[in-house]
Amino acid sequence: MPYTGHYIHFIRSQATAGFLVISGAALFIMIIRKSNELIRNVKDSIRDVSSSNEKKDDVITDFSHRIREPLNNIVVITDLLMDTGLQKNRRNCSKL
Repeated sequence: MPYTGHYIHFIRSQATAGFLVISGAALFIMIIRKSNELIRNVKDSIRDVSSSNEKKDDVITDFSHRIREPLNNIVVITDLLMDTGLQKNRRNCSKL
């Protein structure tokens, strides 16, 4: 039985429609996968930045404590020296 022109046109249009549906579905899946990958990358970047900020805060806190302790010791020693009988010129140097 020979196929008519209408039947062949119908088959071609159905094949084209099927191809478009499959292509659209594949494209949609690719977009979803890429979106998920980008979301993961953003989350990882946010986590890294948060971790870096915590590390930075720890370094600043540690540095502050390391500086503050010797400075406090200098203030205490200077106060003790001021209470002793220092000569006038040494007392003036200690006040600085």
